[in-house]
Amino acid sequence: MFDRPICHSRKLALAQAFRPKAALSVSTIHLVAISFDTTAGRYQVALSDVQTVQQYLGFAAPVIAAYCSQYGTGPLAVSPEIYTVTVNLQGQTYTDADLQGWVNNLVLVHGLGPSDALVFLNPPGVVNSEAPVSMGILGYHGAASVPYSFVNALGSGFSVNDAKDIYALALSHEIEEMVVDPNADLSKPEVADPCAGNCRVDYRNTFDANGNWLGGWGPQMYAFFVAAVAKPATVSQCPSSFESCSYAPPVVEPPPPLPAPPTSCEDVKQRAIAALAHGQFADAFILLIEYIECLAKS
Repeated sequence: MFDRPICHSRKLALAQAFRPKAALSVSTIHLVAISFDTTAGRYQVALSDVQTVQQYLGFAAPVIAAYCSQYGTGPLAVSPEIYTVTVNLQGQTYTDADLQGWVNNLVLVHGLGPSDALVFLNPPGVVNSEAPVSMGILGYHGAASVPYSFVNALGSGFSVNDAKDIYALALSHEIEEMVVDPNADLSKPEVADPCAGNCRVDYRNTFDANGNWLGGWGPQMYAFFVAAVAKPATVSQCPSSFESCSYAPPVVEPPPPLPAPPTSCEDVKQRAIAALAHGQFADAFILLIEYIECLAKS
């Protein structure tokens, strides 16, 4: 039974609830490879491990988006670019206020908007005082000028299936909750808490490399997994039932295509001129009649 309090965002959200923010959303995730220069040396999650996380999210993001769609959210993309940041620490500890400052700086440097979100992976040896691993906290999500997620990496040598349980549970958990509650103000439920970690259960959903649901957590072979998302009917329960956590992601129907904009008389005129220039006289004649009729109606 998994009994670590994975997510620390509820406490942070309560602290942030009185900070007015613009309406935020999440449609694109940007990974940040952060290096900490300290008096004891440099600490960082290896770039190769961050790249593995990017590969993992390429598989997991559509699944996460499908589960979160039950709460009214949309598609989720993963940026191909990994942002790199180096910060200097006097010791080996920093705060969430420091992290928010780095978020806001990245937003300015890269011209990010309210639908972008940042993900930080914290290496062993450096401590975010709001989320120390020693207290069993694996991550949280918050909001500065854009939403962000923080995850404590529990080791190195990442794999997409995360067989060593180093990062994927906390990462998927925090992204799920960040997508549903991007302002981190508790205006939306913490959708993973009832199913993974915080309510002393460890429900996960596994998938093959094509994104086909294989079932809940178990001994079967799988390509990747995500933390379970509670169904809306049971999201207020702690814990939610197994059936409300272990289920295939809902099929998200694509939105209907937008109607084509009305053709203006000028558009018809230009098409007639182009047809005439290419020697398409019959088409030019038809378009000329259509142009005259368009003018008559306007």
